[in-house]
Amino acid sequence: MIQKFLNRLSLTPRNAELGISLVLILKGLLLSWASGYFFYPPELAAYLNNNYLDLLFTLIGTALLISSTMRERILDDKTHNVALNIEKVSLVLAGVAFLALATFQITHGAFTVEYRMGHTALGDMFCFYITVLTARDV
Repeated sequence: MIQKFLNRLSLTPRNAELGISLVLILKGLLLSWASGYFFYPPELAAYLNNNYLDLLFTLIGTALLISSTMRERILDDKTHNVALNIEKVSLVLAGVAFLALATFQITHGAFTVEYRMGHTALGDMFCFYITVLTARDV
């Protein structure tokens, strides 16, 4: 069902990479703005709300954005392969980032009284699914 929807959108791997990179950049910026977003588990709350983690999401998104847009313009084979490898590594890191975010957001709902992150967890799982499909096609 989701695959048919994506086929109707004519979602090419390059367009998906651009979307994934922009979502990661925005998530990094929004998480740095909301410094108290994660509160469970209390032992990890300080690490999860760290600005360096938010910067990491922004850097992964930026690396994916640059490598996906520049790879098609590079004519040299050696540089083209380096850009392709950076693109593949960035896609893997993007998938890990989306899955980690979704996991921590789901644990907020499973182990606390408040569950304000349900829609965000579903969105991150959808982004993870799109990332997996894109990484398969690259």
